[in-house]
Amino acid sequence: MTVNKPIGLFYVTAGNGHKIAARALAESFIKNDICYYIIDVLFFTNKLFQWSYSSIYDFIGEHSHLACKTIYKITDRNRDKSKILSIIDKLSLDNVEGFVSFIKENSVEKAVCTHFLPANILSKMKDDGIFHGKIYVTVTDYGLHKMWYDKNIDCYFVANEEVKDELIKLGVRSDKIHITGIPIADKFRKKIDSENLRAKLNIDDSRKTLLLIGSAISEKRIFDIIQEIFISNKYLNLIVIAGRNKNLLGKIKYFESNEYINLQKLGFVNNIEEYLTASDLVITKPGGLTVSEALACGVPMFLIDPIPYQETNNALYLTKNNCAEFSQEDSHLLVKKVLNLLNNDTKLNFMRENINKIKKTYASDEIVKIIKQDGEKNEDR
Repeated sequence: MTVNKPIGLFYVTAGNGHKIAARALAESFIKNDICYYIIDVLFFTNKLFQWSYSSIYDFIGEHSHLACKTIYKITDRNRDKSKILSIIDKLSLDNVEGFVSFIKENSVEKAVCTHFLPANILSKMKDDGIFHGKIYVTVTDYGLHKMWYDKNIDCYFVANEEVKDELIKLGVRSDKIHITGIPIADKFRKKIDSENLRAKLNIDDSRKTLLLIGSAISEKRIFDIIQEIFISNKYLNLIVIAGRNKNLLGKIKYFESNEYINLQKLGFVNNIEEYLTASDLVITKPGGLTVSEALACGVPMFLIDPIPYQETNNALYLTKNNCAEFSQEDSHLLVKKVLNLLNNDTKLNFMRENINKIKKTYASDEIVKIIKQDGEKNEDR
């Protein structure tokens, strides 16, 4: 079946995960010969709204977890009963007139949202009789924030039973919720020979390999972790990937390989799946997409510095399922725990076994399959 009218694939750049999930779905749309638009809804807003929604999110996520806690708590409420959410929805609608016009002009019949903002806007358009299509929502975390819920959502795609149960408590019918996992790019599901991969990446196969993903973690925190690893005088490969943290490489430029540590310092890489697969353990923030990619690559995680509370919930889910360890301690104690885990092959193998039990590497294909089947049902009516 070819879907002739393009599907709207909408995300918001608040962090990077919502965009990555949308792009993963786009890959599956292409494979299934489905026409689509992929659009950041903030593109339609003014510069001030873009900055406040995207840049402030990134800043407080890295530097002010107290602000994150406050925002999470005051917005984690039932939309129908919250004056605060009503105000937020009103402000959002006032700033997305361009998006509303786009939906009208292009007669969008199906919208897939990897962020709650476009879903909430489309729901309000339904209430106002402006939008008559279907709204599909892909939740990009392993716990549920109530901003994802809206009475007009036609279908939810979620990571686990826990999120499904929370949606049911809010009044969503069970048959509207599909446990698919979180969409990740096709490259994360490829089978790669780790021994050949380590040679390709110039990794000493005789040592354990620790990967440190520094994106969205403060430069001081990364510096302190690396310093503690060097002080330990343990033999290992240490790979630091700065990712979107553009200033990090400059902050750690004086760290160099020595007889104990084989150090690689990298900026943004397009083959993160190879570094994950080649590593024995990864230290990272527990962003929904990041941990989904790590799960797909089968690498145990040591999770740090979560954004409260959505990333904290991700960390708790993964530790409960014995796929990761989680610490919010100072860098000295944290590195001590990391190195103990890195040298505990029994524990690492146990974690890998559990990762294989819960990972869902084909989420994007499963989501597109359900959307296609939904379209075929409608054609038969």
